[in-house]
Amino acid sequence: MKRSMMLPALAGCLLAVPAFAAPVTLDVTNGSAREMTELHAAPAGSDATEELLGGAFLPAGNTASFSLGDDADGCAYDLTFVFATGDAVEETDRDLCADGAITVTD
Repeated sequence: MKRSMMLPALAGCLLAVPAFAAPVTLDVTNGSAREMTELHAAPAGSDATEELLGGAFLPAGNTASFSLGDDADGCAYDLTFVFATGDAVEETDRDLCADGAITVTD
């Protein structure tokens, strides 16, 4: 009798285990002929922008990876890539969980 009561209790405990959030990563390849001097990321529609390069730059032809938290906070991001010439490329509402690899070109 005790054995039959333990099985449902054990099953209930297993169902109560929370799912772990997966990290959101961004892999940026500078496919342009210019240095990338700034890379801004914000959750889609938010003004909470983070500058990811931190004063460094991403040379032409190079790739850099960034961690932007986890998917519990959402996967959609607004991104702005700024080059040494002052030109900028924007990508809005990018689902980084579905595809976090971006090549920015001229």
